[in-house]
Amino acid sequence: ERRSEADMSKTQSVIKMISRAVKRGLEFDYVLFDSWFFSKEILAHIESFRTKGIKLIAMVKMGKTKYRDCLSGKEMDAPTLRKHYKKQAKRNRKYNASYIKVPVWYDNRRVNLFFVKLGSGGKWKAFITNDLEIGFNKLIETYQIRWSIEVFFYGKYIVMQTKRI
Repeated sequence: ERRSEADMSKTQSVIKMISRAVKRGLEFDYVLFDSWFFSKEILAHIESFRTKGIKLIAMVKMGKTKYRDCLSGKEMDAPTLRKHYKKQAKRNRKYNASYIKVPVWYDNRRVNLFFVKLGSGGKWKAFITNDLEIGFNKLIETYQIRWSIEVFFYGKYIVMQTKRI
């Protein structure tokens, strides 16, 4: 079984892991992804668990992926959407951030994009979520969990590498 998993794509592997967790009764509210794991297949799979209350928050690349703007109906990539809505940017003192929330369609699924810039010199980053009710603070607080897990495991990896030397 592990050999067959080794030949799976990362998307297939993630979908299988999520399905296995749900099947075994693990309860969770959000699945969190970095930009290089997010895909429309993963979004569709997580949407299939909507009745269980499972939602997604993922960072997405500020690239050429097209989203359909809910207000204009036009297809635009993330940088174009951010520029189009830049006058609607809000300031968040708690996180010293600017953000823009944009309702869009992605792969015929209604989602929200959040464009976020931390601090005055930060670069704009984009997040996608199928939780249409989530606010900026909850989005950031929830996504920070992913970062703390990554830092924890990276720290363990560094320790493990050090011990081998």
